[in-house]
Amino acid sequence: MRKRKRQDWQLLNYKYRAYIKDEDIPQALWDHARLQNETWNKMVEAFDAVLVKWKGIKEEAGKEEKQAFWNAFRTDIQK
Repeated sequence: MRKRKRQDWQLLNYKYRAYIKDEDIPQALWDHARLQNETWNKMVEAFDAVLVKWKGIKEEAGKEEKQAFWNAFRTDIQK
């Protein structure tokens, strides 16, 4: 565990819980949650595909090639 910079300051921890009053959750909320899940899964799949390519060039690539590889990755992810 990392050492605290200000040992004399007290830490306060808060926990929150949301209770649903109605058991009927709007369908729009479920659709949004599903979309977030699908987006996250696509991002993970894209990154895994990049890591496979990275393992192939990691050892023999020079500094400029490595920078070009990751710059291309950032550009592809932003699309």
